[in-house]
Formats: sequence, C-alpha cells, structure tokens
Amino acid sequence: MKIREIRKEKGITQQGLATKAGIAREMVNRYERGVSVPDTTTLIKIAKALDTTIDNLVSDMAEGSA
Repeated sequence: MKIREIRKEKGITQQGLATKAGIAREMVNRYERGVSVPDTTTLIKIAKALDTTIDNLVSDMAEGSA
C-alpha cells in the first residue's frame, strides 16, 4: 500500500492522518509497515483523509509489488 508515500507527499504526519481518519496513530504505523491491513471501512476513511482514491492507495498491490 502507498499510505506512507501519499501521506508524506501531502505533508501529513501519522498523527494528522490518524486524527483525520478517526483511527489510532499506531494503526497508521502498522498499515504503513505492512504489519496490518486495513479493513474496507478504514481504507475508505484513509483515502478520504488523504484526498485520494482507494485504487491509488492499493495500486502497488494490484501490480504485484506489495
């Protein structure tokens, strides 16, 4: 997933993303490190918080480079 890449491009901290998406900062960290995978509802919240699409967030997974 490209959560970290998009978050950094937009100049948002993990805490800022967590607050905007209504999730814990630790979960943002876990998603970015690939330790956990967000469920569909959380993925939608993250995409909205980053002003991007779910497709954009997961595009590297679709290409087989997860």
